[in-house]
Amino acid sequence: MKKLLDRIMTHNDSNPALFVTERKPHERLGRRGIQRIFSELGKRAGLSKRVYPHLLRHTIATVMLQNGASLMEVQSRRTLIALVVMTISKDKAGDTK
Repeated sequence: MKKLLDRIMTHNDSNPALFVTERKPHERLGRRGIQRIFSELGKRAGLSKRVYPHLLRHTIATVMLQNGASLMEVQSRRTLIALVVMTISKDKAGDTK
C-alpha cells in the first residue's frame, strides 16, 4: 500500500498509467493483473470469500452508508474520488485517523 500511495503522490513520469508493473519497463498494469493482485491479497489476508476490484467499490459504498452518507452521495463518483484523495492526503500528512 505504501508503494501505491507513494506512486499516487509522486506520479510525474511520462507514463500516464497510475497502476504499472513493478518490473521495468513499468508498463501499464492490465485488468487481469489487477484482478490477480486483489486475489492474492485476499488469500494472504486469509479471507474465505473471493476478493476482486469491484468488491472494493461495494465496500467503500457500504462503509459510507454505515457512516451516514446519503445514497446520492454514495452514487456520486466525485464523492468516491474525494474520499480517496482525503485518505491519501491524511496519510501523507501522517494522520492515520
